Formats: sequence, structure tokens, C-alpha cells
Amino acid sequence: MITEEQKRRIGLYSPKDRSRFKAACRRADAAEVALGRAQELQERNRALPHASQFEFQEGEEALPTEDE
Repeated sequence: MITEEQKRRIGLYSPKDRSRFKAACRRADAAEVALGRAQELQERNRALPHASQFEFQEGEEALPTEDE
């Protein structure tokens, strides 16, 4: 059984929390559009490529051996 602290550390995925987060983002975006900053908002949202286009660097490196 998972303790409450383990749940907090793991950060279990919650569809309801995700929906709330997305709705909050939409409200914030709508507020910016209402202030007349639609162009800036659109440029900021386009700043990053789509997740399917991300390229990740190989993070593994060879460890030094005792011989070297």
C-alpha cells in the first residue's frame, strides 16, 4: 500500500486535476486575448515545437574504467 507521502512524491496522475489545469490555462489565455494581446499569446504558444518533434540527446556517457 502506498502512503500519503509516497503519493505526494510520486505525483500520481489525476484526470480531474489535469482537466482543471487545462481549464485554468484556457481562462488565462482568454483573459490575455481580451486585453488585446492575442498576437503575443499566439507567438508564445508557437515558440516550442510539437512534442512529437522534440529531439532528445543521448544522456548516457561511458564511465571511466580503473585502467585509465
